[in-house]
Amino acid sequence: MNITKDNFIEKFSTIAGAILEADCIAIDAEFSGLRLNTSIHSQFDDQQARYGKLRDTVKEYSIIQYGVCTFKKGAGSRVYVAKPFNFYIFGGDTATMTSQRSFLCSASSLQFLRSHNFDFNKWIDYGIPFYNFAETSTVVKRIDRPNSLQNPINLQMLTKQQMKFVETTRKSIDDWLQSGKTSKPLVIQTNNSFIRRLVHQELQEGKYNSFLTGRMRDSKHMSIHKLTDEERKENMRVDNVQAELNFRRVIELINQAGCPVVAHNGYLDVLHTIDQFWQYLPTKVTDFKNLANEMWSCIVDTKYLAEFHPHLKRCFNTTALGPLYNTVVNEMTEAEFSIKIADDFDRYTQDQDAQHEAGYDAYMTGSVFIGFARFIYEREADKRAKANAEASLKNGKESKKGSDLDSEEEEEEEKEEGQVGENEPLPRLHEDPLLADILTSYYNRIFVTRSDIPYIDLVHEETMPVIEVPNRFFLTNVPEGMTAYGIEVLYPELRPMTIHWINSSSAWLIIKHDNKIELAKEGVLGEERVKPFLRGASRFAEGVSLNITAPAAKIELYGYEQWRTRPEFQADASSSANGPAPAPAPASTTKTSEEEEEESSSVDTASGSDEDEEEEEKEEKSGKSPKDTSNTLERKQAATTEPYVPVGGNAFDDIDIPMPPSFMRGSKRKAPDDDLEDEENEKKSSKKRQ
Repeated sequence: MNITKDNFIEKFSTIAGAILEADCIAIDAEFSGLRLNTSIHSQFDDQQARYGKLRDTVKEYSIIQYGVCTFKKGAGSRVYVAKPFNFYIFGGDTATMTSQRSFLCSASSLQFLRSHNFDFNKWIDYGIPFYNFAETSTVVKRIDRPNSLQNPINLQMLTKQQMKFVETTRKSIDDWLQSGKTSKPLVIQTNNSFIRRLVHQELQEGKYNSFLTGRMRDSKHMSIHKLTDEERKENMRVDNVQAELNFRRVIELINQAGCPVVAHNGYLDVLHTIDQFWQYLPTKVTDFKNLANEMWSCIVDTKYLAEFHPHLKRCFNTTALGPLYNTVVNEMTEAEFSIKIADDFDRYTQDQDAQHEAGYDAYMTGSVFIGFARFIYEREADKRAKANAEASLKNGKESKKGSDLDSEEEEEEEKEEGQVGENEPLPRLHEDPLLADILTSYYNRIFVTRSDIPYIDLVHEETMPVIEVPNRFFLTNVPEGMTAYGIEVLYPELRPMTIHWINSSSAWLIIKHDNKIELAKEGVLGEERVKPFLRGASRFAEGVSLNITAPAAKIELYGYEQWRTRPEFQADASSSANGPAPAPAPASTTKTSEEEEEESSSVDTASGSDEDEEEEEKEEKSGKSPKDTSNTLERKQAATTEPYVPVGGNAFDDIDIPMPPSFMRGSKRKAPDDDLEDEENEKKSSKKRQ
């Protein structure tokens, strides 16, 4: 169901009814742009750094379409009823509120949306206005004051001459009202825009009870008119409608519903939703988490579930939304489980190509979530029933044998294998699959692409996954001004290498060739390495150009395992989450998907592969499924024999398309060539350090 500002008020009761009765609600958003050219995501971003980059993006771009799809259990346990809504969102002004909002647009984002039949005329002409709590708190919110001024003039700051004008105007208005000749307008001289604002502000005073309005007569005069009862009531009606015309009301309804809110790869969706419809995003990531919990207490990311849940990970060749939806729908059809679209919501049908319309993407996201929930629930229920039956059978046999010692030994073995003894049966699952503990423990975690910590936990502290990266080393005590090439010169035996700056005094050193890893010696660099570059030595001129000074002898090198386990390093890492840390722009490297797959368990890559991301994005946009996605989840799971720890995945769904130049009035920016992006970023990083 398409919702614009023309039918928002009319359909609001329908929207409210669907949201407040829902068992879960899926959301999706389309944006005017996705990433700033100046914001480069790095594998080594901590939570604060990545949040800061995304926050910068959110401040520049805007939501232009918002999808909300509600799901309610239907008649029978194997049917859900979906009600998808597609909202056009435009930050225009209303009669009662003025935001003077501006935002960037990405040329290729607009082109991409147009290729999926996005109606830009409808967006601008009929988009629903929106104001967050911070914006509405700055407005004079008196319903009986039409045309309220957003920034009222402080009369105490007026000059004597201006204050005299205000007093004279008040007396003229009072005399005119008492004369009984209000059928003719009162004309007042207003020589400039500031004086006109003063008059408008005076007319909004409560003592006039909304009966007075001011109109421009000519460039130097205003006319004041007294409204009839009918005109005043009509103004108040329009004012009430304008106050209700705020998309934030939908977000507040979702807050009241209290059910799981589902997004797919939803970091940007949640950030934009908070910033535009709730409160401006704070600087610290910890404060953002608090705001997210205040807005919606239960947020689910289907991409995180697909990558991390033990019953789902490695079930799919790709976790992009389109192929994932196709696979899950096929599975549900085979299992005779269905999601039906409610009557009067028949805009989307199974054979209609509506991908990348926000309402349809929300429908796909919710369908994937319900499919996941049912599969996890049924599989876990079977597992627990089987485990309890086996435990009960074994315990019965053991009691007949009367061998306490053997029973204790077997019980210990069972516990090591993840089973329980006779006194610890596996608990029963919650009757609602969406609230089962096997699923709720994965709620409030949002997937983070291309990151060592591949998710952000909105409630608890994130846990760093244990990964083996023998080619990654941590550098600390790097002197201010040291260049990346200077570090290479001081560690020549480790070349070729890549340097990724964490801040001005620490960095990651990535050794590119495996046979050089054993040459890395942990500890302090030492004076002997630095002496040749100091004054009077043979390489002094080179040392000056690279900013190699005596303090460089104190540089320390540690392996990844040392960095992960030493408290002082982890304390520094956690403290950076409480505020932005100064960090030079990191360089980046790319590897093929085959190299990444080979090295994911032993050798870390400097960053995710942009080529792999683009390939998966193309698959998602075209709606094609990769090979083998038609296999059932059961067969795929049965084929999984090795433990798997996701470390971020190759998909980059929150960046659906490369970010080209954005346009603004009087501003043009050139986008870097995609094929040379990583190389150019590395050069820029090196120059900044110099």
